[in-house]
Amino acid sequence: MKKSLSQKPARKPRPSQFQMTPAMQLRLEKAMTSVGNLAVKQARKDDKVQRQARSAPLVAEFGDWLQAQRLRVSAKSRLGEKLTYIHRQWGGLQTFLYDGRVEIVSNAVENLIRPIALTRKNVLFAGHDEGGRTWARIASLIATAKINSVEPFAYLKATLEVIAAGHPDSKIDDLLPWNFNPSS
Repeated sequence: MKKSLSQKPARKPRPSQFQMTPAMQLRLEKAMTSVGNLAVKQARKDDKVQRQARSAPLVAEFGDWLQAQRLRVSAKSRLGEKLTYIHRQWGGLQTFLYDGRVEIVSNAVENLIRPIALTRKNVLFAGHDEGGRTWARIASLIATAKINSVEPFAYLKATLEVIAAGHPDSKIDDLLPWNFNPSS
């Protein structure tokens, strides 16, 4: 039986002689991160292009309608007040058109901050105004730590120790949860 020219004999796999050093691995990880970041940037550009093409005309049409309604309705009526509020926030409402990082739907953010808002409402029943304000501050720090994937007890303990050791007021931003480094 004849062998076909396109068939080659199977090669036995050779054991790899290439060993990756930690430095090479670090460079590879950095390169992969860079490629990932480029992909994210491209996706944001694509989002921006899609939003400009699809949403911008709808938002512009809604803006025109809003202006027409503001001229028709008394500014002192409840509806007029609401329309004026939307008009004042118009720039922020259009942010999603120009920045691909901004989600059109803010449900994820709302779900993250809901416990903070509820806790602040609960402190109305703290018994004393200053106690309620203190409770609200601590609850906000704890919720912010959780949002930033920081263990709240470790964060508060380390932060209070640093403050007690004389941390300068001018560097208070270093103590915020998103800047927290558990090893420091």
